[in-house]
Amino acid sequence: ADLLKFAGVRSKKNGANNVCFVGADPLPKDNYGTSMKIERAMDPAYDVLIAWEQNGKRLLPDHGFPVRLIIPGYIGGRMVKWLKEIEVTEKESTNYYHYFDNRVLPSHVDAEKATAEGWWYKPEYIINDLNINSAMVYPQHDEILKLNGKSDQKYTLKGYAYSGGGRKVIRSEISYDGGKVWHLCKLTHPETPNAYGKHWCWCFWELEINVLDLVGIEEISLRSWDEGMNTQPKDITWNVMGMMNNCHFRVKVHPTKHDGSLALRFEHPTVAANGPGGWMVPKKATEAAEKKAEEGPRGAKAPAGLTTSASSSSLKGLGKGGVATFTMEEIAKHNHEKSAWFVHNNKVYDATSYLEDHPGGAESILITAGQDATEEFDAIHSTKARGMLEKYYIGDVGSANSISASLTPSPSINNLFELGNQQLVALDKTKRIPFKLVQKDILSHDTRRFRFALQSPEHILGLPVGNHMLLAGRVNGKLVMRAYTPTSSDDDVGYFDLVIKVYFKGVHPKFPDGGILSQHFESLKIGDTMEVKGPIGHVTYKGRGDFIIHGKKEKLSEVGLICGGTGITPAYQIIKAITKDKKDKTRVHLIYANKTEDDILLREELDALAKKHPKTFKLHYTLDDPPQGWKYSKGFINEEMIKQHMPAYSSKAKVMMCGPPPMIKYACIPNLEKNGFPETSYLTF
Repeated sequence: ADLLKFAGVRSKKNGANNVCFVGADPLPKDNYGTSMKIERAMDPAYDVLIAWEQNGKRLLPDHGFPVRLIIPGYIGGRMVKWLKEIEVTEKESTNYYHYFDNRVLPSHVDAEKATAEGWWYKPEYIINDLNINSAMVYPQHDEILKLNGKSDQKYTLKGYAYSGGGRKVIRSEISYDGGKVWHLCKLTHPETPNAYGKHWCWCFWELEINVLDLVGIEEISLRSWDEGMNTQPKDITWNVMGMMNNCHFRVKVHPTKHDGSLALRFEHPTVAANGPGGWMVPKKATEAAEKKAEEGPRGAKAPAGLTTSASSSSLKGLGKGGVATFTMEEIAKHNHEKSAWFVHNNKVYDATSYLEDHPGGAESILITAGQDATEEFDAIHSTKARGMLEKYYIGDVGSANSISASLTPSPSINNLFELGNQQLVALDKTKRIPFKLVQKDILSHDTRRFRFALQSPEHILGLPVGNHMLLAGRVNGKLVMRAYTPTSSDDDVGYFDLVIKVYFKGVHPKFPDGGILSQHFESLKIGDTMEVKGPIGHVTYKGRGDFIIHGKKEKLSEVGLICGGTGITPAYQIIKAITKDKKDKTRVHLIYANKTEDDILLREELDALAKKHPKTFKLHYTLDDPPQGWKYSKGFINEEMIKQHMPAYSSKAKVMMCGPPPMIKYACIPNLEKNGFPETSYLTF
């Protein structure tokens, strides 16, 4: 402003509307040049400078020697370096780079459309003031954070934030769950605002966290807000120049091993100065092309276990685009381990090759093999799991027969099969059966015992020891299914009991909506029903050391059980089965992990069994937050805990785990391996 006044700049009435700047750097189309509105240039609140020094020293050539333009809060493309010319004009700059750089055009406009339709010249799409943005500096890209196994291990996330127009950054926030819950960071503003309250410099944010919060998450998300209540959007919005994208800054978290210890590795979206690395770097197009070529049209492949002739004879025809079609009669035949097909949204998938790899075991697939599994699949699986289906797609359901008419018949409630000495069995693997709630006991502020009546007082549930079953309810019209193991057994005739922890909404910041199905249980009234399907599971205890694991018989003399939270129930069934049989010499060891003492399920029952059977059953607890005087362990399951409270590795010993996946993946498995357990000697169930 002072320079323009000294030069005797005219008023707007006399055509002084814009200030144009040209630099000395020759570029292919022109010397670099641009312009700004004279109101902004003359306004003392905005501190527009012609600078010849930086931090008390003459400018370096890279920074614009001998003089350059500084417009605080503006995009860098307006701050002309190596300034050689200033002109006050009626119209904005006609320089090539004033129009063909520093623009955000609508997402539907590509380069060709922008040129053909004159989008570059529309003034509303010019970039001047910066938008709100922030970045994470610590953890750095590829930084390794070793886990010490203690629940109180801390780490401080750090970074910076800025906004344009002199707007102050008022908050920065961190999320571990993709933006459902946000944690407020501490802000530090090193600068003093100018006399007009403008904030030109970036500020710094930090947040001290428990390292435990990073275990099991996929990424850390960051966003910031300025005093205009502008914030960063969750996702990128494409524009032809790729400019001004200020979506959440997301750092991926990868579990790894470092120097023999469990650790976390962090991956930033990109690396500074166009260096290699970063999770946003696209994969080679050739990889996608090779995969597509292998899979054929729409990912279709020949059904597993069938020859070309067999496949051809089983098809009723080809649909649109040459896609194979199958009748439901044909699909219903593929309901076994050698050929497991299922239907999802009228598409047929061959899951045979995935049976061994499925996290829930082959039984979780076989329970719906040969059927339309759409509703049950969606009730259990995530979006990620649905995205995996394409790999196993083999065709569509033909229209010759209705789905309902061609399903394999299942026994009705009044036509149940009998087992052994005319014992009536309640469960059915192929059909969800409703059972009526007859009793509800409140065990604690968030733990309930639900008793459901079977079809008659003579029925047993029919759930093998170590297995679980799927319980289903409709919440807001949508089917929700989860796996549960009852605390009762087949010794209990006419009913089954479930002990369930209710995850109420608004209690845990990581899960603000709470548990969908557990809250549905809480809402049940006496006489209401829940649907049950099963049994499923890949561990069955037959008694006296005899197990069937993944379909194979195994004889064990010692069993280690590591459980977390509600994962105790299948282990409790095995413990009960061993301790009730006086001739069963199997020794069982349990480590049971929880956050607090109040979270321990079946505490009285477990303590009573340990006291009554001290030679057979060894019990140990660990808590993240133990009370004063706690006599058991504190913190993550670690190497020493497993050494002291699990059986030593032998060919007749196995460790079985049931609990949160992060606990199993990051705490149990690495420390089992440190104690000499090979991969074949432990499993989840």
